[in-house]
Amino acid sequence: MKTSGAWRGLMAGIVLSFFAAQAVAKEAEEVGLVTLVQGSVQVGESGAKPTAAVPFVKLLAGTKVEVKADGRFQIVYLNSGRQETWGANSQIEVGDTESKSSKAGKAPTVKQLPPAILKGLTQAPMMIADMRSRQGMIRVRSVGQTGKLEEAEKNYRDLRAQSQLDDVTPELFLLATLSQLKLHDKMKQPLEEMLARQPGNAEVRALHDSYMKQIAAK
Repeated sequence: MKTSGAWRGLMAGIVLSFFAAQAVAKEAEEVGLVTLVQGSVQVGESGAKPTAAVPFVKLLAGTKVEVKADGRFQIVYLNSGRQETWGANSQIEVGDTESKSSKAGKAPTVKQLPPAILKGLTQAPMMIADMRSRQGMIRVRSVGQTGKLEEAEKNYRDLRAQSQLDDVTPELFLLATLSQLKLHDKMKQPLEEMLARQPGNAEVRALHDSYMKQIAAK
């Protein structure tokens, strides 16, 4: 009987450990892509000290975001396509498919992005990492990509027409799609467009300058 009881206890511990690990994995899932940071915005993962937010990175579910009096913050949820733009003095927690406000009366401007745009945006962090590490930027023209390029450019124009002037989500989508199609020689224009729309964004400037150096070196 003692052996049977010990066995049941062991199995119960294994099951509990499994579900606990699943819960942690779910909680730690990267669910949102930051597409705009203006002014002072702080982010902090669970138990971590808040740091200054930067654009074009993914955030984990449960991350706390505080938008100061001079700030604006935008996030795209990769599971739902929900784009949220938060104004000054907002405090939010990143959820699985949308944010939860910690301040009564505070609500974001919301837009639903179509699946084609969302698919491109999911590739954006990888594209940016490649540009920063100076990898993958082979100056080639892919054969047979005309149809895909035309579709991407149409999706870009449609999203651009619906976006605010300083929102670079459309350009980020186009850049990621061009990178996936290996049409790196066409990336100059959307990068310059991003820089024109957010001239004070250090991350955008760094991406632009990195691209120009890589192209000049080819």
